[in-house]
Amino acid sequence: MTATGRNNECWRALARSGRLLLLLAFCLFPGAPAFAQGGTQISQEDLEAVMPDATRFSEREGDPPVIRAYFQNPFTGEEELLGYAFLTSDLPPEVMGYDAPIEVLVGMDLEGTLTGARIVAYRESLYETRGHFFGAPGFQEQFAGKHITDPFRLRTDVDNISGATISVDAMARGVRNAARRVAALYLTGEEPANAAESGTLDLEELETLSWPDLTFRGPVERLAIVEDGVVRLEVFVSSLWEPGVGEMLLGTGTFAEILEEAGERAEEKHLFFLGVDGNTVWFRPYMLAFIQNGDTLAFESQDLLLRDNPSEGKVADQLQAAGVWLVDERVDPTRPYTVEFGGGLGLEVTSVDLPGRPRPTEAAEVADAGVAAEEEEPEGAGEPPPEDREEGDDPSPEEEAAESPDEPSESPEIASEEPEEA
Repeated sequence: MTATGRNNECWRALARSGRLLLLLAFCLFPGAPAFAQGGTQISQEDLEAVMPDATRFSEREGDPPVIRAYFQNPFTGEEELLGYAFLTSDLPPEVMGYDAPIEVLVGMDLEGTLTGARIVAYRESLYETRGHFFGAPGFQEQFAGKHITDPFRLRTDVDNISGATISVDAMARGVRNAARRVAALYLTGEEPANAAESGTLDLEELETLSWPDLTFRGPVERLAIVEDGVVRLEVFVSSLWEPGVGEMLLGTGTFAEILEEAGERAEEKHLFFLGVDGNTVWFRPYMLAFIQNGDTLAFESQDLLLRDNPSEGKVADQLQAAGVWLVDERVDPTRPYTVEFGGGLGLEVTSVDLPGRPRPTEAAEVADAGVAAEEEEPEGAGEPPPEDREEGDDPSPEEEAAESPDEPSESPEIASEEPEEA
């Protein structure tokens, strides 16, 4: 059949059935699997695959939508919440695969551990030559038992499929990102902290947080670089307001190594943390911009001292690259500022506003001065003023001196406190 004849047959089929989306996809992509047309119908079999211990499932509801999974407690006989099942497509923006996002149904218990993951829709060109390559035995099953704090990285804790690296990486990151967001909203019941609120956490508190918590509660801000509704790249930024923050994020050894590489520039410029995840082919230093007081500062590659596949600190195995961003000394990191990325390679500009954060040494000096002022009580502070003395009380020597300014004071201490003449 000719191409024209086939197209005509397709349109006739569409008119008869009314299933526009499904048949259009079939006509245009005849080699793709029937389940991979972008639909979000979830079967009972899929739910049981990702939540095998559940005895009942709720409707898909909430914001973002989830399916609650329940089980019968054998000891109490009562039905209890087991966890949640959700689609990665319900938590946009999705991560871009080789050709399109990969839609996955994920199950997660109340501790943030995945109970299963099953791909329900994808459109990757590799299917035409390899078939359902995601169906390789053990591939989807490997996600059960992973915790949301795990890195979900190829060759680290996720097994790859030969020839499908981009697709597998996108699928793993999509599952990770969606699971972390559901955990943050449904397991902790907390809304993401805004930048101002995150500035109240001190270093000791930050040390107790995992990498997902640091991006959810602050102080690390995430910029999702989106094109056509899908995530191409993720950029993470934070002020390194004291060396301990750099050591916490990057690891003591890596941070020291970067400072040595920076040399005098580390003293002359402000230090910021910068992390990159996703397809780094979209990352260009010139697309970074720092805006403050209406002034925009652009940067070059020499301003970024990044390390590929970081293995220390909170970012260990979490990002494709991370390191230090040297920011112009004209910037005041204690005042509000905006970080932008994009404007090149067809990417729209994405920005995040940050409130600035006082350096801990300055805050400590202010606090110490306040405490000292409270503790240091001036002499005679406990004495009642002359007008409050009871009749018959003798005035103190200090009061006599104050009441007789023309007479020289016999107290050298009081005399030394008199102001010098200009």
